[in-house]
This record gives sequence, C-alpha cells and structure tokens, in this order.
Amino acid sequence: MSARVSGRWRRASIQRRVGSRPALSVSSKLAQRLLERGDEPVERIAAQTGLGTPANLRHHFLRFTGTSPSVYRTAFRSLVSTVTWADRGAPEPAPARHEPARRGADAPNGGRN
Repeated sequence: MSARVSGRWRRASIQRRVGSRPALSVSSKLAQRLLERGDEPVERIAAQTGLGTPANLRHHFLRFTGTSPSVYRTAFRSLVSTVTWADRGAPEPAPARHEPARRGADAPNGGRN
C-alpha cells in the first residue's frame, strides 16, 4: 500500500529542507539569466518569470541574490565588459613585482658601486 502525500505537504516539506520555495528559486535564476542576456525592462522580466509585478521580482530577487535586479544587471555588465576587454588583447597593466636587491656578481653592475 502506498502512502499518498498532498502537493501542499510536499512543497512545505521541501521548503523546510531547502529553506525556500523551489518555484521562487527557479524564477529568480531565470530572472538572473534574463538580466544578464538582455535589455528587457524589469516589468517584462517579472511577467516572463511568473513573478507578476516588478515589486515581487525585486523582493524575491533580493532575497535570493542579496541585491536588486538593476544593481545585478549593472554589476554583471561591468564584469563582462572588463573580461571581454582583456580578452581582446588590450594591454594590461604590468603586475607589481618586488624583487630583492641583488648583491655581488649577480647585481646589474657586477657588484661595483
């Protein structure tokens, strides 16, 4: 005999174990991808992810990522532009190197002062 479990009980059980509702987590991850890949307004992203309103999107996005959708998009674009600029062969600043002073025969002047 199999035990029947209601969908509501199952969702509550998952929420207790995971600490969040799976559908909201999936919606937040989808919102991340849409913010990363496009220029669509937050209103449209809220509708596409099933969160409905921009206020709901901001609330759940902040809860899952720790930042607002607009700040996330700006930070992501800044990071991507920095990485892609470096990949295009732009000269990078030389790393600061500290070498110990050479003395004796290894010194550039052969140890002569």
